[in-house]
Amino acid sequence: TLRLDLKPKPAIPCYAQAALLARDEQSAAVCRFKMRMARIDAAESEAVNSELTKAQASGPLSVDWLMTAAALKIREGHIDDARPFIEQARAGNSPGLFASCVNDLYFRDVAQKYPELADALHLDLDLQVPFPE
Repeated sequence: TLRLDLKPKPAIPCYAQAALLARDEQSAAVCRFKMRMARIDAAESEAVNSELTKAQASGPLSVDWLMTAAALKIREGHIDDARPFIEQARAGNSPGLFASCVNDLYFRDVAQKYPELADALHLDLDLQVPFPE
């Protein structure tokens, strides 16, 4: 709600708390992703980009980090550079996490603003699987 009200800074600690209280790793990953998105919205892109560089140095990126990388590219105006990150996230082994990231308000807006990314951000029914219990 805070992000929808254009108050990303106060949303950040809420997402951090939610990540700590998450019932499983996938739910925690969603919370961490949303926290990074709030930080990007709060003009903390440089810090998030620095964390992305560290994550890349430690191995292949997880779906939530791939979608974070895509968001940073889009924010920088490099729309075509975002597509490979989105497609790699889609092909990853976490369709529920991908669906959660794509359903974030930022990517819903991106899909409308940038038709060239709409197909990559479109969710097939088979990707909209529920989170494991």
